[in-house]
Amino acid sequence: MSNIESTLFCSPTGSNTVRGTDSFGQGRFAASRGARLHSGVDFNVKAGDDVYSPIFGKIVRVAIPYKSDERFRGVVIEGIGRYVGYSVKLFYLDPLKEIVGRTVKQGELIGTAQDLTIKYPGITNHIHFEITFKGIQIDPSRFLEKEELCKV
Repeated sequence: MSNIESTLFCSPTGSNTVRGTDSFGQGRFAASRGARLHSGVDFNVKAGDDVYSPIFGKIVRVAIPYKSDERFRGVVIEGIGRYVGYSVKLFYLDPLKEIVGRTVKQGELIGTAQDLTIKYPGITNHIHFEITFKGIQIDPSRFLEKEELCKV
């Protein structure tokens, strides 16, 4: 079994519930986004809910999903241990203060969910979760750990 087949991830929301269809699209991996495909999975969350690290890793930077709107943030986590080679992007969260540069455990609190309805009225609030393995985009939903095993 390859590393990519044996490594499991936790949902950043503590639930494996993927955003369904709303007026702004679907939350599943590779859903249509007009001329492109959705590069991650969107997990349902309420604004202000806790967000957790899906892997063991180091938070290397804050991510800004919209260059024209810096109210919205996220983080990039580089994997360590069994997650070496993996990089995770999480969007639409307010990271904890001074989290950049810290090593985090899988399931550890890293921030709180933002309110996307400010930008997209009617959208289902969610955390966007992308994974790459050695630069190759993969579908996070294929590698989710059971919810009860993801609590710190």
